[in-house]
Amino acid sequence: MGDSAPPWDALVGQVAEVSRRLSELEERVRSATPEPGAEDVSSAVLSSDWSEAADTLGALGHPVRLRLIQALAGGRSAVAELVELEGLGTTGQIYHHLRQLVSAGWLETTGRGRYQIPPARLVPLLVVVTEARR
Repeated sequence: MGDSAPPWDALVGQVAEVSRRLSELEERVRSATPEPGAEDVSSAVLSSDWSEAADTLGALGHPVRLRLIQALAGGRSAVAELVELEGLGTTGQIYHHLRQLVSAGWLETTGRGRYQIPPARLVPLLVVVTEARR
């Protein structure tokens, strides 16, 4: 694992905390007791154009891209390391998928042939994947 990658146990703890907080929020929604200002946020989200998120969410809709993200979250960072994994395709295909993920904001380049999940995207990404598995 790279120096900047948090330990897996810390990530699991963060996901558990986010899951707990999400459960609390879901309970508040069910009980119809929103926090002050929550109605404004809900209104803004509900009245926005959700189709703007299609490309960002769509980038996660390919099994190879999810495996690439999983490998990067697990500590790999170089394309040379990713190419060694079975079933991801050729180097060119891997670069194609990485470009899609960078374009959608799920990954960022850290140098030539090196990628990482932006820290601000890690927990939302883990929440999306966790919730998609329900």
